[in-house]
Amino acid sequence: MKNNYELLKEKLPEIVEFVKQLPENLQEKSLEMLLLSLFEGNIKKESSEPIILPERSQDIKQINKLGYKTDSGEFHFLLRNISNLKAKNGIDAIKRLIYVLIRIYTQVMDVETISRKDIINPELKNWRLYHGSSYDFLANDRGILKNNDNYSLDKTAEIEADEFISEVLNDSIEQGWVPSSKRKSNKKLGKKTEDG
Repeated sequence: MKNNYELLKEKLPEIVEFVKQLPENLQEKSLEMLLLSLFEGNIKKESSEPIILPERSQDIKQINKLGYKTDSGEFHFLLRNISNLKAKNGIDAIKRLIYVLIRIYTQVMDVETISRKDIINPELKNWRLYHGSSYDFLANDRGILKNNDNYSLDKTAEIEADEFISEVLNDSIEQGWVPSSKRKSNKKLGKKTEDG
């Protein structure tokens, strides 16, 4: 079994080269996780197997800017701000968030579908977009394929999601709509409604 110093000396250049390709906000944490898994793997295994780093491509690099999978298999969505969606209004923000989330999740997690209950609804709640308009959108959008709780995008919606992802990552496009911190009052009905 190689000692940690020899293993680090051998693998560090490869790890550093990989980490440099990630967005800056992920580099430090990714380096820590890779080094930790390198040493844990060396301690747990009697025979050291080579560490295989993911292949890089423009698509993978782009996806990693908006989501990643932890060593424990959890998904993390990396949208910094709802205005980064470049949405025109609340309904557009709902569509963009859901499409981008489904596209990123299915690619990062290497699965065909995403759970509405476990992934989509919590993200809508995080961004204050979980209300009647989002229920209607999820129920009626033709680009979303539904199988009970499992959702995916059809081919046309995937293309649209990829365009949304490009816009999110394009800093030259003006920031978009953000939800109000207050609910709008609907005086005619005497009810409060969500901003959108």
